[in-house]
Amino acid sequence: MGVLCELLKPLEALHERGMFHRDLKADNVLVREGDDWPFLIDLGAAHLPGAPPLTEGLAPGTLYCQPPEAIAFLVSDAARKGGRLPARPAADLYDFGVLLYETLTNCRPFSTRLSVEALLVAIAATPPLEPQRLAPDAPASLCALAWRLLDKEPGHRPPSARAVREELERLREEEGHTPAWQSPARPPSEDAGVKERFPDVDMLEDTRLGEARPSALAPRTRHWPRRLVALVLVVGMLGLGWALLPALVPSEKGTQPVTAPHSATPALPSASTPTPSRLCALLASLLGVSTAQLVGCATAPVRPDPIGYLARCSPEARATPVKLGLTPEENPSFFDSGTPASDESIEDGGSLNLKPGPVTATVLVEMKGQEVEMKVTGEAMTMPHRVYIQFDRLHLPDGTSLPICGVAVDDLHQYGIPTYAKLPIRGAKVDPAKVDKSPGSVVLNHPRFETVLVGPEDYPVPPIDFAPPDWR
Repeated sequence: MGVLCELLKPLEALHERGMFHRDLKADNVLVREGDDWPFLIDLGAAHLPGAPPLTEGLAPGTLYCQPPEAIAFLVSDAARKGGRLPARPAADLYDFGVLLYETLTNCRPFSTRLSVEALLVAIAATPPLEPQRLAPDAPASLCALAWRLLDKEPGHRPPSARAVREELERLREEEGHTPAWQSPARPPSEDAGVKERFPDVDMLEDTRLGEARPSALAPRTRHWPRRLVALVLVVGMLGLGWALLPALVPSEKGTQPVTAPHSATPALPSASTPTPSRLCALLASLLGVSTAQLVGCATAPVRPDPIGYLARCSPEARATPVKLGLTPEENPSFFDSGTPASDESIEDGGSLNLKPGPVTATVLVEMKGQEVEMKVTGEAMTMPHRVYIQFDRLHLPDGTSLPICGVAVDDLHQYGIPTYAKLPIRGAKVDPAKVDKSPGSVVLNHPRFETVLVGPEDYPVPPIDFAPPDWR
């Protein structure tokens, strides 16, 4: 792939001199009209060896292009103590993988329509769709390379920009004559079938930079790089203040990390709430309470808004219960996420530790008159007295999944689930030695709760109330 191979050369030269771009994306690649020569621009976030550091924590960059190790750094002790994320070639190679993925599929690996906290969790823990599922006619070798470049573990990516360039050149030499490399690339507007098969995918938009012209690439080169021209003005920064993230780490050296809000034993938490640090206040306001909890901030409780979440439900998600013929009711559910908080296993109904972030549960639904077991996934938001869960995906027994909007409720028909700290149920066993003391983690009496799904306007939803103020 001529253009991409040439793009790797300046990146290779930078890396060999100890310099790293740290914001490689389509916006920062210009392709010259006439000879398709690529230029790598905007070194404003670059790491230069020997230069005085201007930022702490993370360098400013594009949120959805951040590598998983950057998200892991945000939740590390080093970040809370004022450290900096070391600049490494693997991060630039991950960004190149994002660019290659977009070039092959016309889609972003992770949707910019996700909430910031959900996007961070996805980058850190969720693999993107395999490129060939989105673009079956794309060269399998290029899809495999993109997949390796997007590996969550930096050590599993190719070792250097030179290695990536040499592999691309080898593949171009060996496969450039094949139909998969020779067929013209389709603009996003011609990939409507992708959106039908994967409704949650974040597709790029067509951007025309003048009239289309015949490719000037070598005959062996598939026309995938042509998409780079269209991508230059397509992939925008997610305007949610990512450039502020370096300020989230306190500048005062020696600042102590924020302590977790719970004591070592499963007792009622203190009524007083620690005053949030500058890090926690900014993180809570910018990324939300659950993300602030993930990085160890004892933030002032801010109750989630399950009513607002259900009201904003998309028509596609509302249609799922009717499409499947689900009976509108509170559906018995059991956590698959979490760790045991006693010697009794979660499967046997024992108490469990639950952290904020992604959560999976088994739900029993009545579908067309028969009880069926399915999986639901979503996000948990933990508070000292209550856990709120928003489910956004229903996984069917045949392996397919559909969008939903659902929330967890307790057996009193109230939003959320009370924690063991607020309501220790008689008979629930909790071993202090097994209690997860990490930031934001709470203990629940048992894995059982109820899930309510919202449907179209005429779809009846069981009445649900908020718990009393001191139970929220």
